[in-house]
Amino acid sequence: MCYDKGTFIDGSPYPFFDASKRFKLQPEHFYKPKYFVFIPHLLAGAAIRCPQCLAESRKGKDGQPAYLTPNGFPKAPRRVVDVDENIYIIGYRYYCRTCKKSYQSWSPALRAALPRPLAQQFTHHLTFRSGLTDRVVAIMRSCFLQGIGPYPFAQILRTNHIRRYEQLHLQYLEFLYAGHSTPLHFTGSYQPFSAYNDQSGYAGYTPSGRYIRDFYVQFMGSHAKEIDQYTAMLSANILQVDHSFKVSNNSQIDGFNFEYWLPGTQAFGKGQRHSCLHCSSYSGERVQ
Repeated sequence: MCYDKGTFIDGSPYPFFDASKRFKLQPEHFYKPKYFVFIPHLLAGAAIRCPQCLAESRKGKDGQPAYLTPNGFPKAPRRVVDVDENIYIIGYRYYCRTCKKSYQSWSPALRAALPRPLAQQFTHHLTFRSGLTDRVVAIMRSCFLQGIGPYPFAQILRTNHIRRYEQLHLQYLEFLYAGHSTPLHFTGSYQPFSAYNDQSGYAGYTPSGRYIRDFYVQFMGSHAKEIDQYTAMLSANILQVDHSFKVSNNSQIDGFNFEYWLPGTQAFGKGQRHSCLHCSSYSGERVQ
């Protein structure tokens, strides 16, 4: 188990060690993917409470808090795209006997019920059928800030993935060539290395530019509140001041009538200060 080695990753990124022990080398020895194993009930240190029952303050039949029961492995792992390879997430299924709901270990609701240090170890960004690693998302944001759009970024990802595929293909050929120079070597025929997109072989995959675009729009939209809050807290190095006569018409605050509204907006388009005035000749605003 990879947890005994102090890591969430199972599978070596270097097929050299496995291939060097084989008498008859197969291309499958170079296809082995990397797995991210996330089985939280083995690491939480205590039973995991049901997120639905916790949110509704629902108790179990014995009056105790409702906990999740491990319910076996999912049908298939989840695939996420890294910088130059795909990583497959191995999770676990959980079932609540009180509310009859089922959760996967990568579910956001279940991760919210875990201890925060453990939940922070899952950094992948999942979509409906696929996902991206946090490294790819960080590079994506940097590229977009520098003017590289989603379609060029998708080509950059594909170039890195094909580069790794070609390196593994070359390593396989080098092993075959080196094996013929040894006294005892396999004399039969060898299997050819599969194509990059062969689903029964290497099974390479990178997302399209449209996927990258839609993911980035959704990702930034999910953080809109935090971005707006941070922007509103920035200092007003440039302050735009303008009168408004429409909103404040015949308005009162604490019984006091005012006729004008003087908003102050900083350079990022966020309101910094609003003044309610009883006349238009107001000179009390100043930048500090």
